Amino acid sequence: MIILKRLLAVFLWPGNAISRALSIDISADGGQVRSLVNGLFWGTLLLILTLIFHG
Repeated sequence: MIILKRLLAVFLWPGNAISRALSIDISADGGQVRSLVNGLFWGTLLLILTLIFHG
């Protein structure tokens, strides 16, 4: 269970960091900003890795 909590913390880190930097309470906005940032961050990272290792 500890491993899963740490994986979740790593996965949500980009969105949490931006939310804290913008002083946005995650419970107030329903996590919309966090979800957007996480999607952009992880999507971009996976795209770059795919382009590097596929070609």
